[in-house]
Amino acid sequence: MRIAILDCSPLTAWTIVRLLPPNVDYDVLPSFEEAHRVLCEAPPDAVLIGLTAGRLPWEDLLELCRSNHPEIPYLLYYSLNALPPGEPVPQAVANAAVSPVEIAELRLAVRGLLDRARSQDRATRSPG
Repeated sequence: MRIAILDCSPLTAWTIVRLLPPNVDYDVLPSFEEAHRVLCEAPPDAVLIGLTAGRLPWEDLLELCRSNHPEIPYLLYYSLNALPPGEPVPQAVANAAVSPVEIAELRLAVRGLLDRARSQDRATRSPG
């Protein structure tokens, strides 16, 4: 299984990598543009997206995940460079994001993402 981690904070990306099981390959993507390229050209099995300050088209990345066949499971979380109070966040993004401040919560969220990716992989491979 290969996942992509989009996070401009090396510390947060490092933390997430430490939460992954040893049999999961990963690519740390340092920019929105790189994540967009990877999702278009070489889609991973799952993607973790660290939300940061700035008005980036997060929904575009989510649409790339949803429109892929099979759909790419994703996890949104607030990066260490979290959005400042009052920064508009698309509702779909805000509803799906978790906070990395709680490592236990992030660990469970990453585990759930990997479970969804494995289930999807099994469903894709099974006949019928």
